[in-house]
Amino acid sequence: MQQVHKQIRRAEQDGLFRATTADTLFNFVLLNSISKYFQASPDRTSRYDSLERVSEVDFFISHSWSCPSWMKRLALCHCLNLNLAIGSCGCAFLLPIVILVLRAGSIRAVAHQDPALRYGLLLLWPFLMFLGTYLF
Repeated sequence: MQQVHKQIRRAEQDGLFRATTADTLFNFVLLNSISKYFQASPDRTSRYDSLERVSEVDFFISHSWSCPSWMKRLALCHCLNLNLAIGSCGCAFLLPIVILVLRAGSIRAVAHQDPALRYGLLLLWPFLMFLGTYLF
């Protein structure tokens, strides 16, 4: 354990811990994906140097080459967005219920409304809200 703490202190002294935001990381991944098609190599050194030095780490994104980048991105989405996605899905489910009941006039009258409308509002809309919030 002392060896790990020694390595952490050395990393702090050398300025190896750098901070970034999820937006910056997403833009970096997007630019790298685009640059592959234009054969332009991204300037990685200047991007790294532009990041703020920090002494603590909230999330560590593995530098392992064996793990695909989409898995790392999905793990970040899961850690950062899951609770928000569940909440937005719940709101996206409750709001259409209120709208359907108000539109129909009563809870029983909702059953007589267009099935495609009910399907879209009660199943597809919450699902799309969950995915949109979870992945972005």
